[in-house]
Amino acid sequence: MNCREWVYFDCFLDIPAIQAHVRLPECVTTHAHRGTHDGQELGFVCTLCNDAIMGLYEPVPGKPVFGGQ
Repeated sequence: MNCREWVYFDCFLDIPAIQAHVRLPECVTTHAHRGTHDGQELGFVCTLCNDAIMGLYEPVPGKPVFGGQ
């Protein structure tokens, strides 16, 4: 009930690099969850509509990095 549309990408979202290029509204915050048994995720969530964009919690060899070099 606290989330609406969450989209997951099989890449690492370089949060500082993305924020350096895209000015996001204040309602968009960083979300990090390092679960031990229920998955891990890192990305952006909108506190107004509860939509989110999530990626891998940390860089993984062989997986792309979005926003980074």
